[in-house]
Amino acid sequence: MGLNTAALGEQIQRLAGIDPLAEVDETFFRPTGNDHLAQFCLKNLAPELAELELRDQRAFLLAELEESLGLNFNLTADPNYAAATLGETGGPGGVQVVLDLGMPQLVLVHYLGEARAIGKLNGRLTSLPFLSPARLGREEMLGLRASLGRILLVRLGFEQNPKLFAEPTGLLGTLKGGQSGPLLEQWLRTKPELVRVEALGGEGGEGSGSRIEILETGALWGKGMRLANFLERCQKVEALLDLRYRQIEQHHLCSVVTQGGWSRLVGEPVRFVFEQPIERMDRFLALLGQGLKPLEFYGNPERLSPNLWGMELCDATGGWLRLSLTPHWLSCELTGPHSIPLFDRLEGFLAKQVEATLGLQPWGEP
Repeated sequence: MGLNTAALGEQIQRLAGIDPLAEVDETFFRPTGNDHLAQFCLKNLAPELAELELRDQRAFLLAELEESLGLNFNLTADPNYAAATLGETGGPGGVQVVLDLGMPQLVLVHYLGEARAIGKLNGRLTSLPFLSPARLGREEMLGLRASLGRILLVRLGFEQNPKLFAEPTGLLGTLKGGQSGPLLEQWLRTKPELVRVEALGGEGGEGSGSRIEILETGALWGKGMRLANFLERCQKVEALLDLRYRQIEQHHLCSVVTQGGWSRLVGEPVRFVFEQPIERMDRFLALLGQGLKPLEFYGNPERLSPNLWGMELCDATGGWLRLSLTPHWLSCELTGPHSIPLFDRLEGFLAKQVEATLGLQPWGEP
């Protein structure tokens, strides 16, 4: 089941006391700052928990969230949703939180309140080991341009790691205002290899004061937007994330199946080809396997030939990846659903510090 915006909107309205007619009046959003934040998270459950029925997964997630965040979540009449309030409703620092727990792979956390309080609480939530921020890759982010109408903000974030390249290149900066969209298109035409979009922002559809911002970390910020309009944007992002993670599960989870005395590999590794070869493989291997930020992976490389290495990487959550790599390409085997959050981090690292155009290709494309 995907994102049900009508049911989710009803839960949010009930908790926050939102009158849809009152939302037309811009004073609804001030002075208490009723900003929206929607954070899509990928369930990062241990294999024994991932096999549980959805209702038992919900119970586990709620218990862990309550212990970690100090919030008292209450299940609503619809068991797919849970709600909690931090501080005084509508007052300074007050935040209403609604969880959508009805999706098989994702959890949507919707916050309503002051931007600073929302951001702080979401930072705590996305650092939890059992919920990983969902990832919008390069193709997904660029595909969202049309849904924003007039683009008013573009944040670019590509910088080759100087430990890996003798003469690193990059393109960093934030574009603001009405020329942001045309400038982005210009960069995509002339220097696409440098373009990695971290965030896109545009008009929220409620007049000049409303704004929407979409981040590659699976988050959407809405300022001065009516709830229905904001959730409509969330639905578009959820559709892209659902397609991404279904593709990974259906085509890229690798395992060995034995039948009739024969063994075969099921699932296809994800292969990243580097247009610019890695110049310092020893440092690349160290970044991947020595627990260094931002990856925080652990693993020991094994040299299989003069220019080929194998590595098995794990992190503190217990997920792991199997890599084959040369200076010219990297092949990644995902060993199960628990390895998908690790793959998201690996893909994000490569696109940020190695090559901006790297990313999971839609199935069937080279």
